[in-house]
Amino acid sequence: MKEILIILSTFDLNHPVTRKTIEYIKKTDLSRAELFIADSGYDNEEPFSRRIKAYMAYADGRPVVILKNGVLVKDYSWLDKLTNTQELSGASLVGCVNLNEKTQKRIYGYNLTDKAAHVAMEDGKPALPFMYVPGVSPGLIFIMHPDKIEIDENFEGNLYVTDMCVNTWSEGKKVAASMTLEITGDGLLTGDEAGEKDFEHFRSKWCYFIKAQLFLNEDIKILKMS
Repeated sequence: MKEILIILSTFDLNHPVTRKTIEYIKKTDLSRAELFIADSGYDNEEPFSRRIKAYMAYADGRPVVILKNGVLVKDYSWLDKLTNTQELSGASLVGCVNLNEKTQKRIYGYNLTDKAAHVAMEDGKPALPFMYVPGVSPGLIFIMHPDKIEIDENFEGNLYVTDMCVNTWSEGKKVAASMTLEITGDGLLTGDEAGEKDFEHFRSKWCYFIKAQLFLNEDIKILKMS
């Protein structure tokens, strides 16, 4: 059994977007990892977060990478960069720089306002190997101990990722973004984006904590927004 499980969830294994994601990931160094591809067959009834939680059971305690459909990983040593960031930062969750190919913006995470609104954290040329962030970008996430991470099945789309991040901070653990690893987007299949229902659930769950407690943490207190 390989030491890391990579989860790629898709609605259609044969869709060109999915095939391209798989094509790129297979060109990288996967000697340490098992690639698990789950095809839901365009089933939009089950919340995305619930599917991910079910797939994570296959990890059997191993570290997990959740790879978003439509993401292109072009860095051959990307797994080493993720694990190195985890070791340096001591973070339970690790993300990376997400490059939007259309806008050329490099987003490495999300800051959160006291109203729980998301503010993209952009970077030109990183000066540090990693940054602590309130929330990582959802394109690629490394989870060191998946059995200790709480996934809220009420989220239908990607907001479950920020929920995991805030919950991790609330437990006294850390969330970081690798500034040495960059992934790109090549289009996404519909069905896993956050809607107003998800945002309302997130706000009702975390608004007070974000306002009163999140930025008391020394690692991210400088990020508190007025």
